[in-house]
Amino acid sequence: MINPEPKEKRPGSRCVRRPHFDSNWSHIFTYGFESGAVRSHWRIGRKILMVSLTKSLLLLLTTILVGCSSGCGRTGRTYTASESLPLAAGQRWTMQNQYGDFTYFQILARPTYQGCESGTFLDMYITKSAARAYWQAGIPGAWNHFILKNESGSWRNVTNTAGAETNRWLPAFETYQPTPIPGNPLPYFLLPPKMLIREGQKIAIDTEFRALTHVGSDLTPCMSLADVNNKATQCCSGIVEWHTTTEVRQVATPVYTGPAVATEFCEGNPCIYPETWYFAPGIGLVQISSEFPPEQNRPTLYTKRID
Repeated sequence: MINPEPKEKRPGSRCVRRPHFDSNWSHIFTYGFESGAVRSHWRIGRKILMVSLTKSLLLLLTTILVGCSSGCGRTGRTYTASESLPLAAGQRWTMQNQYGDFTYFQILARPTYQGCESGTFLDMYITKSAARAYWQAGIPGAWNHFILKNESGSWRNVTNTAGAETNRWLPAFETYQPTPIPGNPLPYFLLPPKMLIREGQKIAIDTEFRALTHVGSDLTPCMSLADVNNKATQCCSGIVEWHTTTEVRQVATPVYTGPAVATEFCEGNPCIYPETWYFAPGIGLVQISSEFPPEQNRPTLYTKRID
């Protein structure tokens, strides 16, 4: 800082400001009052000023530290489930993986009773152009009616029918119902219920459900344990762990580049085929990253929305 030149004493003036800067912060300013040959320095005033400045600085630092402890790294906008996943009947879009294969999504209306529950439902119908494409990469002709319930501002899978061409992993037609277990968090939310999330935050849901499977017919309205116990109907059941982690990540696709809400889904323990779905604000699903077991030596499958 450049020191200003001292002001000359004007006729009739009794106060002269003499700025003085040195290495002692308690002597930042010197104010001289002259009356004839007498000059007094108001050091007490200077000390009061320095105490006031010190208190102000401490208050500022305290405010910064408190703000950091409650929100460090959580900058930017807040994302909700409703804006990140704006589903409606009649929607269609296409996604493409790094090999040029296509996956097709269509949103269909559904009756108000699905998976033994009442409410508002939509059917996310998924088909594909090649065996290595999502859904069920590696299985030819795989398709899925992924039934979603609108709940707590988000969407939760309650049942689905799926099938494929002849293969050794997936039957030609089956119904799968992830039945909630009382007392546990609800499974299969695509985004957390009542979600409010910002960059730097993570929301984890760890739970388990009873998986009910029926081969050969459509039981999406409701599948019960009685159906499971009847071996003639080719049913089976089991307790399955379900883990999700949701956070804001960067994504780059042909239709959207920027921050998106990403949910990693892990079914079972250990989790063999984790998937991460990316939801862009105002658009919805824009990317799916599918992982494979290390022993399969298969790279991550990146399926990106193109329209």
